[in-house]
Amino acid sequence: MIAYRPVRKMGTTSISGFGQVQYDVTPKLQLVGGIRIEHEKRTLNNAYAHYLTNGVVTNPQNYVAKQSQDYTLPSAKFSVQYHPLSHDMLYFTFSKGIKSGGFTVYNTSDVNQMTNPFKPEQLYAFEVGNKLIIPKYNIKFNADFFYYDYYDRQVQSKVYSPTTGSAIGLFVNAPKSHMFGGEYEFAWSPLPDLHISQSGAYVTGAYDKFSTVVGAQKVNGIWTGISQNVSGRTIDVPHFTANGSVDYTWHTGRYDVVTGVDYSLRTTDHSLNAVNVLPGYTLWGGYISFAPHNGPWKIEGIGRNITNKHYDVTRGYFVGGDNIAVAGLPATWEVRLRADF
Repeated sequence: MIAYRPVRKMGTTSISGFGQVQYDVTPKLQLVGGIRIEHEKRTLNNAYAHYLTNGVVTNPQNYVAKQSQDYTLPSAKFSVQYHPLSHDMLYFTFSKGIKSGGFTVYNTSDVNQMTNPFKPEQLYAFEVGNKLIIPKYNIKFNADFFYYDYYDRQVQSKVYSPTTGSAIGLFVNAPKSHMFGGEYEFAWSPLPDLHISQSGAYVTGAYDKFSTVVGAQKVNGIWTGISQNVSGRTIDVPHFTANGSVDYTWHTGRYDVVTGVDYSLRTTDHSLNAVNVLPGYTLWGGYISFAPHNGPWKIEGIGRNITNKHYDVTRGYFVGGDNIAVAGLPATWEVRLRADF
């Protein structure tokens, strides 16, 4: 009998302190600043992945007694807000953020690889934008442009087992990368019972300094990863995403009927690994409801992905080399009765 037992124990300790101040320079100009200091320590103890044959461990060396990682880092935010009009705000924001590091700990036969820690990700973000409301025309419009500088960005990559040559997925750090783009939100009610909303974002970026493993070769009986410099390559994100909806309320005697349609769109999500590329797609939905004016009950009909679009929400592969994908939901329909007591 052959059995496989991956086991590990993990712990996290975190201590932080923060503060924020706001100063009104003038009635139209405000300054806001804040800082946070965080200390975090992560530990992983007694990690092993043993094969048992007739009750006997055949790979006792596949064991890591302890791994640990800790950091003490600041995060901060500073913004300038200016109100040129009573319903308009221009702003600039600088912020620094921290994303915790850790251990990949996939269920793999190579404990040394799965317990190798990845460092915390640090982000320096610059954003300028405008928030506008025009009450007379029932319009709300927000827009912003941003630039992100990443240090030690956490990226899903892979290594290869030196004994079996099998690919092992794990998180690594890209030393330097950047992203930039813009986003918007628009809401409009041209008629009292008609509501239109739309939002979207364009994002792009690239690795400024990063080498990743793209394959393996056997040298003197040991499998060794083949690294490739991917500096300058586009970061794996869908470049454009959008969402929108339109709904109208029909008044029929003592009752209201609301009908609406919505959509969501995303372009192709590229990846360093061709297996992980996700083609873009657009999904449509519909909505209808029937209820008395300010009444205690409502009947709703909801349709999602009403065109029955076939799409995947994630793609990847198993250690053995088999490609996998998780499909998105097909067309779904729901009838719901709501009542308030």
